[in-house]
Amino acid sequence: MTGWQKFFVFAALFNLSAGLPMIFAPELFYRLLFIDEPITQAAKLYVDLFAVLVITFGWAYWTISRDPPAHRDLVLMGFIGKMLVVIVAWFHALAGTGPLNVALLILADLVFALLFLRYYLLSRTR
Repeated sequence: MTGWQKFFVFAALFNLSAGLPMIFAPELFYRLLFIDEPITQAAKLYVDLFAVLVITFGWAYWTISRDPPAHRDLVLMGFIGKMLVVIVAWFHALAGTGPLNVALLILADLVFALLFLRYYLLSRTR
């Protein structure tokens, strides 16, 4: 397994470890993010919707890990998805409509996004 394949496996496991607790242990997930507000039905719906997308992206990263050159399109999708998450989290943190601690945790996604972009650019065919 190449270094990039290991990286994409790690990215897949990262997403699964983020998405599964959102669905199966939402109270723990909220505590880990230092969110003290009660979980409303509407909030739980949106957290679950976000979680299934995080898990789906994790599956895509696992797929990439099996054959990165064959799945460059998924690498680009991963870069775009992670950058959008970073932008939205920081927009809300700076606007005061979202917790700063969540935006700080989302910086991990920025690191992943930049590494996805690096692989995408390095794997271009000439």
